[in-house]
Amino acid sequence: HRMVVSYLRIILGSAPLITTFSLSFFVRVDGKPNLSSASLVLTAMLNIALDYIFIIRLNWGVEGAAWATALSYTIMPTFLLPHFLLKRGNIRFIKPTKSLKIIGEVVYNGSSEFLSEVSGGILFFMINITMMKFYGTQGVAAYAIVGYLLLFTSVICYGISDAIKSIVSVNFGAKEFKRIAQFLRTSIITAVLLGAVLLVVTQISSTAYVSLFFKENVGPKINSLANEFILSISPVLLILGTNIILTGYFTAIHKPKSSLIISISRTLILPILFIYLFTNIIGGMGIIMALVMSEILTLTLSILLMIANKKKWYSVKYFGEKV
Repeated sequence: HRMVVSYLRIILGSAPLITTFSLSFFVRVDGKPNLSSASLVLTAMLNIALDYIFIIRLNWGVEGAAWATALSYTIMPTFLLPHFLLKRGNIRFIKPTKSLKIIGEVVYNGSSEFLSEVSGGILFFMINITMMKFYGTQGVAAYAIVGYLLLFTSVICYGISDAIKSIVSVNFGAKEFKRIAQFLRTSIITAVLLGAVLLVVTQISSTAYVSLFFKENVGPKINSLANEFILSISPVLLILGTNIILTGYFTAIHKPKSSLIISISRTLILPILFIYLFTNIIGGMGIIMALVMSEILTLTLSILLMIANKKKWYSVKYFGEKV
């Protein structure tokens, strides 16, 4: 409890600095993707370096990790603010709008990403509580490495989603629908290929993956549970990225309702519903089955939403040519 409070006190106090992360999106839209990428890479590198200094060398513990994260974000305003202040692009700082309608539209359009983050925490809490019920702390520990695998895949796919959101949004405004479809196809193919590689690797060497997190003397039950969880959930990696990318895609083309439906379905409504149903039928493994079925049904829902929107924006031949 004390460590959590210490960490959050520093992070929340640094929130104004951390929010400068949003500048990277505006720089990318303004035609400087390399500058945006460089700022993100440098921020990550500085974070890692400061983690080593504060945690390993100075022994500051959790507070050191928080300070490393907070201070690493100094890269963002340092590198990106000059782009706007020196007028090196087309986007300028202006007085904030007083239009409640415009503000409402912005909030509504970004609501899916916001709710996805919030509901993700709720779902994680529910999974841990349910794991404790069926497997105790060993189940929570075993599921942790599943969480790392899903997180690793999700972070890469969120990166792909963030990358195409900017260019899709710009091309949507320019009514370049065929180019939008090309970007979308490329990103989905990339996500599926990534999922396929991770699926093959985890299916072939799940034991090796589990051994990265657990020592040999951790106990056979945790190892057995972890391997069972990994083998059961890894097929979902094939479709997880597509759901994430389509959520961002609908946001980029100003379809917040579709984006919200996909996001809230895969991160809250379906998982919680299925966890309750499946655990009552097959026990603890129902948690893993619930996550798999949630992604499958979300993908089905995403396809239906794509078909509905396709009639308005795309032709069947090009899946992207203006009708």
